[in-house]
Amino acid sequence: MKKFFSLMLVALVMLGVTACEQDVTIDTPKSEGLSFYAEIAMTRADLEQGADENGNVVWNTIWEEGDVLTVNDGNATYCFKNSSDDVNKFTCEEEGAVELLGKAVTVELNNGAEVWTLGKKGIKASASVDEFAIDTTVELVAMNSFFRYTYTGEGDVELSLTYANQDIVPFGNDYTYYPADSNKDTEGNVWVAFDVPTDGDSATLSYSINGVKAKAANLNLAQGKIYNLGTLTEPEMTTIYLVPGVWESDSPNFSVYYWKGALTDEVVMTKDETKNGVYKAEVLANAEGLIFKRLSPADGLQWNQTGDLTLPTDGADHYYVTGWGDTDGEWREYVVKEWAVAGTFNKWADAAMTRVNGNISYATGIELTAYTDLFKVKEAGTWDTSYGAGFGYMIPNHYMKATFNGGDIAVTVSGTYDIYFDEANAIIYVVAAGADYTTAVEQTVNGPAPVTGNMYYFKPNSNWTQDSAKFSGYFWNGSGNKWAELTDGDGDGIYECNLGEWTPTSVIFLRKDPSGFVYNNWTCWNRIGNITVPDGMNFYTMDNGVWSQQIESGSGYTGGSWSTK
Repeated sequence: MKKFFSLMLVALVMLGVTACEQDVTIDTPKSEGLSFYAEIAMTRADLEQGADENGNVVWNTIWEEGDVLTVNDGNATYCFKNSSDDVNKFTCEEEGAVELLGKAVTVELNNGAEVWTLGKKGIKASASVDEFAIDTTVELVAMNSFFRYTYTGEGDVELSLTYANQDIVPFGNDYTYYPADSNKDTEGNVWVAFDVPTDGDSATLSYSINGVKAKAANLNLAQGKIYNLGTLTEPEMTTIYLVPGVWESDSPNFSVYYWKGALTDEVVMTKDETKNGVYKAEVLANAEGLIFKRLSPADGLQWNQTGDLTLPTDGADHYYVTGWGDTDGEWREYVVKEWAVAGTFNKWADAAMTRVNGNISYATGIELTAYTDLFKVKEAGTWDTSYGAGFGYMIPNHYMKATFNGGDIAVTVSGTYDIYFDEANAIIYVVAAGADYTTAVEQTVNGPAPVTGNMYYFKPNSNWTQDSAKFSGYFWNGSGNKWAELTDGDGDGIYECNLGEWTPTSVIFLRKDPSGFVYNNWTCWNRIGNITVPDGMNFYTMDNGVWSQQIESGSGYTGGSWSTK
């Protein structure tokens, strides 16, 4: 007779299948057959059997055919025999043998003197192909009760068991959860074993498919029972929406916290790209309630939350936040917004925008004075929702990412503009009237600030602008003179210079060769002057047709006109 250091007993239960229902039911084993695998641990020197032909030590690691294990639960004795097909598998077909499941037993080898008290043991499914049509070996050790379910979908199933006032307890005494596909029987049932320390333990069971929690049940666990979960089905997913309103300031993140009984789950909300300022998340299947949360984008800490909310049932699936309190909000159906442009140009009234398509609205013919007129895009009829800029100066023929309830916007160049608003992406376009907004260039930094000091402007005619000519001006008054280069930074055909706090009374404009250009000398292609600068005027426009005059200082010139810019 072989001697042993330890023996591991694991039971393979052969059970009939009951009808699978969605609710958790409690079954007891219905068939009479019971098998288990017994394994020998090679940890004692007295397991040494001898040496092989090469002198190597040979250890006793398998049973011999015909070995018998007698199992006694204190009330009855059952004889388990192995066979030549698998000497590690011991089977008893006696009536009542299955009642050993979950009980403390005493095992004797061949009715001999070796006795072990093995305690409560669970299941080892190591089925042969001819019996169960699977060849996977899965070991679940030191378990005494079981979950059984059927699942025909393709998602990943995960079960969770939480004891009262404790964290989730993993399945298996080695804290390993065994995937469902490894434990299917011939009827398609999946078996998962677990350990119940004492009868009457309060626990919450849930399962997830593809990470989405789909069911919860409160159980009073008992040893030696089978908990039938029925047929697991893919959760029916729906979508819930958040319109954050004032919550959108400071660029936060959002989440929604669901619950159903003791089951909870928190889901990150993502932006709905088809709607402006709307966030969405999938609803936890069968959820009873939820809480929306506003989170810091830096560290995820919670800034604000709503009170407990019930899921709507009337189609009003958008929750509109209307203030900072936890009850400041309401469920509404989503309504496509009408947008308007409002600013100093119309005393902050609504200039209606026309919708181009699902996301784009526009207003045309908006006259704006540089740095003076301010504007924003807003929801028509209300200031609850408006969009401005994080910076104040916008360059024409550009677009920028707008800011919810952001600052007022000013253009850097006076003119007549069309203003477009992409509500899905919160983008504002400012383009010259009649221009294609899709050709605008993104602006990510503030435009140039208004220039301080005395600005003077010169608009040459088409003769003078030929050959990429450059321009300069010679200015003077009774106390001195100043040269200045005139440039057209925004490409509008008007050349300008800043004389600071100095005010001229006369000027000569010079047209110069761009190669080797020097602004402060008299070398030029053409020049006009002496031109008197009227008080309060700063913008000189040449008459059309003027071309080749080379008029000396002091001779006078009248081929143009002054105005104010």
